[in-house]
Amino acid sequence: MIALRSLFGLLGRHRSDLTLLAVAVAAAGLWAAYASVRADRDATVSMAERICAAAGSAYAADKGKPGKACAREVIRLAAFKSEAQSKTTEALVAAMHAREEKQAHDAERRQARLEARLAAHTAMQNAEDEVHDDQVNGSWFAALNRLAGLRTPAR
Repeated sequence: MIALRSLFGLLGRHRSDLTLLAVAVAAAGLWAAYASVRADRDATVSMAERICAAAGSAYAADKGKPGKACAREVIRLAAFKSEAQSKTTEALVAAMHAREEKQAHDAERRQARLEARLAAHTAMQNAEDEVHDDQVNGSWFAALNRLAGLRTPAR
């Protein structure tokens, strides 16, 4: 108890010093908080200036509002990027469809050529079966031309 009384007595005698110390600590805390907020603000302004410079605009005040012209430019560039991406996607999809159509057409042509070759081969075998005594006729030559991919003679 005596220690408690002596502590309160000490506090009573140096009350103004302690009040001054408390005010100084509070002021130091406010100063540190202000410095942190100011550093954050400066970093934000610096980032905004870099973004504006990249967008081809300035962060300078426009009608009392800093960054307004820059914000319009950034919004315009974002819209342009979005539009360019959508048009690129459309062009790629159109090219993909055209390629698929061409591949389907090529597959049909390959199938038709294969069928024509098989028919020509069958026609040549039939013409070979009709040959007697190594004497060939016009149908044999027509089958040979067809097998070779040449036109059949006009009749």
